[in-house]
Amino acid sequence: MTTLPRDWDRLSATWLGQPVTSADLEAMLDRSARTRRALRLLPLLSLGVTAISLAFIAAALRHAGNVFESTLGMLVGLGICVAWMADLADRRLAVAAVEANPETYAAVRRIYCGRRLRFARFGQIVALLDLVFLTPWWIGGIKVHGVSFAYMQVLSVWIPLAIIIGFIAWTRRVSRRARAELSALSPLSELP
Repeated sequence: MTTLPRDWDRLSATWLGQPVTSADLEAMLDRSARTRRALRLLPLLSLGVTAISLAFIAAALRHAGNVFESTLGMLVGLGICVAWMADLADRRLAVAAVEANPETYAAVRRIYCGRRLRFARFGQIVALLDLVFLTPWWIGGIKVHGVSFAYMQVLSVWIPLAIIIGFIAWTRRVSRRARAELSALSPLSELP
């Protein structure tokens, strides 16, 4: 990261309010490198969310009780695939922006926070689509099999429900933390 001394003084006065030590600069560069690694990890998380959600749908479709459940399951699976493709397109734009401006820490952090917000939204959409299909499927299954904590009901109802609710809670936390970091970075947007 090369800047003219007067530029660095101006940036550090605006950004940090005090001169930056070499240890602070090293820490900033380290966080920037971790951010780039995390940006490469998010595609794997998106793929994992998609695969697990589609596996839930596929497993449930094997035991669909009627044509409505089968059709709804197929539409939800298609919706999950469309959401994943939209996430894929968005991800390519985010990574291209990071590669275009690798020297600006604040810009990389903003991009990363925006990417985390979009990932959280993607995850919530996929989880809600899963619930759109699985809720009528569970209701139909409960009417036929009753409510219990038998092995198959735990595997087909309670564990998936707990995973989905836990995942939604986790994406809300990711979103909250990204918004907090973006608001902390907002004074940096004033830089020329």
